[in-house]
Amino acid sequence: MTYRLISCLICIFQLLSHVSAADRHAPLSPSENAGRIGLYQVPIGTGDQCYTVYAPSTYSETAPAGLYVYLHGMRSAESAKAVPNKDLCDQLNLIGISPSYPNLDLNESQAQRSEIVRQAIRQVCKDYRILLGRGVISSFSAGGAVHGQLYQDAKGIHGPDYPFNLSMTFGSSWRGGAQGPINSCAWLFSVGSDEYQTSGRGSRMLACSTNRFTSVLKGSVPEVYFRIIKNGGHKVHRKTFTDAIAAFKRTELAVSPVLCTEGLPKNKTLQKAVHQANSLQLGAATKTIQKILKKHADTPIGLSAKHLQIKIEERVKAQHTLVDELSTIDPHLATWYCTTFSKQQKGMESAKELKGRLKSMKKNYSTSLKGYMILAKNLNTIFAQGCSIDEKHEKTLNQIKDILKDSSLLVPQIKEFLSYVTH
Repeated sequence: MTYRLISCLICIFQLLSHVSAADRHAPLSPSENAGRIGLYQVPIGTGDQCYTVYAPSTYSETAPAGLYVYLHGMRSAESAKAVPNKDLCDQLNLIGISPSYPNLDLNESQAQRSEIVRQAIRQVCKDYRILLGRGVISSFSAGGAVHGQLYQDAKGIHGPDYPFNLSMTFGSSWRGGAQGPINSCAWLFSVGSDEYQTSGRGSRMLACSTNRFTSVLKGSVPEVYFRIIKNGGHKVHRKTFTDAIAAFKRTELAVSPVLCTEGLPKNKTLQKAVHQANSLQLGAATKTIQKILKKHADTPIGLSAKHLQIKIEERVKAQHTLVDELSTIDPHLATWYCTTFSKQQKGMESAKELKGRLKSMKKNYSTSLKGYMILAKNLNTIFAQGCSIDEKHEKTLNQIKDILKDSSLLVPQIKEFLSYVTH
């Protein structure tokens, strides 16, 4: 009798599990919160599980937003309901999402927590006009385990499963390192010097940073920041945000889509142009737009094509401005972005200008690449024993600093590392 009862309960549990899994992947509709501005909470699952949404006043249907996802630590479930750092949402026009799962065991429910995050993202994308692929994901402490899970589950695709061009993690429990082919975002790894040797936080952030610096040598986005905050404890260090926000603004020009596709007229040629633009084939999209305008002119299809053309022109102008700015302060970044932008603008007159500039950048790029190579090779050993640097590694860091000659955004990191010389 007892055996039969247990068997029945197991069958019922499995059935409910299949139903909940089906519900999770069922098509969603806009909720009663669609378009809502401000801060509100959405219950999910059972118990106290919910996620908090913050929509800034900068959001409107004519100004689609990106996403900001914050993953809290083990004792931060209640504070997560406030959407920490929501000023980032105000500044960058992002819809904030902060999941809270106080009744889940953080050591055993990683898959459940990851699914709550995905559900929240899917619903927000139904409730707002979202430029998916433009966003920030930030994790603290145990939230890093969920962050790492989302990253690994994305399997190298910068898209719906990992729609971020900036990843930040603080004193994190990230598991498995930041390995993998995803290269369409900037990275900030931060840990306080006072917590560096606590629960493996320093070694995890060091391993992640080393992986990403190594990926730069293979052509990945050269926006990697490893910060060890002097006398810093276990918290989110806002002093790192300045560099991170600047990296976000640069990378969105290289990897984020151009136009929100919701509400566009149904036309195959227009859809082709939008797909090309959002795939960052700006030159190809421009040619397709010209074909549309010849045929449709002042129709709704033609007006949508003109709007897309304006967005492409704005993106191209911003890309050239960025190359101008970086050419004097960081030859490595300037060359990477210039190369990326010239490929995106293939077939446009503006691409010829970028290609011409690349010729003059090659020498400085080769020099700065040498600095990255030395850092990627040695970083894992420099801080392997904690926040102290011996004479051997001091020489290595000074060698990198001398190679870069202050003409790199990497130099401030090197100088920060040198502040930990102990001999």
